[in-house]
Amino acid sequence: MASLGSERENWLTAVRTLSEEQAALLGDMVLASCVVTYLGPFEASYRQRLVTGSWRELIAQTSSIPASPHFDLRDAIGDVERIQRWQLCGIPNDSVSTENMILLEVTEAERWPLLIDPQEQALAFMREYLEHDYILIKASSEHISRTMEYALGRGAAVIYENVGELEGPAALLSLLGREVYHIAGGRYIKFDDNQVEYHDDFRLLMFTGHSNPRFSPAIQSKVQLLNFSITQEGLQAQLLSLVCKSECQKEEDEKHRLHRQDLEFRRQKSEIEREILKLLREAGDDVLEDDTLLHSLDESKRITDDISHKLLSAKHLGDRIEASRKAFRPVAVHGARLFFAI
Repeated sequence: MASLGSERENWLTAVRTLSEEQAALLGDMVLASCVVTYLGPFEASYRQRLVTGSWRELIAQTSSIPASPHFDLRDAIGDVERIQRWQLCGIPNDSVSTENMILLEVTEAERWPLLIDPQEQALAFMREYLEHDYILIKASSEHISRTMEYALGRGAAVIYENVGELEGPAALLSLLGREVYHIAGGRYIKFDDNQVEYHDDFRLLMFTGHSNPRFSPAIQSKVQLLNFSITQEGLQAQLLSLVCKSECQKEEDEKHRLHRQDLEFRRQKSEIEREILKLLREAGDDVLEDDTLLHSLDESKRITDDISHKLLSAKHLGDRIEASRKAFRPVAVHGARLFFAI
């Protein structure tokens, strides 16, 4: 039973945390629904003002629904492992970009995302995130229809650059309604006056370089607008990374290695915890009589303890690297201020 006893404190802490989250669950889901529905096109300060000010106050005044005192979409409906993977792929290091990716994944099944990306940061990240397994279409291309038909049938991801304010082409606009129909067991969609086979894995990611685009109401009702315009917080993080690579590249490389290692260790630990709970659920009334379960618990405890030790060592090393990076932070802050001043 020592294998289970070692997890006692962790599980008790998890129970307390889940109890607190459960008490505020309804209010947090109301706020999360509002963010998903309305805030995609807006920049950081406006989002923050609405969520922490107007909306929370409105919920408190008009109902007895409790909500978290410091609501964060990343905590409410985000997945820690997925967010870390986005960071490894180069997503801008600010809360808005992470929120945008959460909104994209939550709504993509209903509406295609249209990313407002004047600095092309989201475009660079998405190329890395898709592991270069996509089809690139530019608005100036002469073969848009042929390429799109191929992607629709194959179930490919399409990155459509420079869509501007979506004045056309008409064939692209017909895709936004996602009017898929069935014929003889197959799925089809109307595209460019043709009946094209539609694969369920097809994805469409549209990008506009306009910083303040004006889309018609008809367009806005069919796409999920996401504002990836650079923030001061994100620019500071990028400039700090560039300065550190120039001045102390070895430490910066070590920081990225630790980040990847941390992601893998946490993934393994999460899988082991889920496996322990699964074994306990299936064990029956007397867990002490199940030799397979006891052996699995002992092995899981050994691996978990090893991972915990490695995570702690990595944290100490990461803290030392972060302390050395602080010396260059004023340069990053000043550079970000200059960018937004100009």
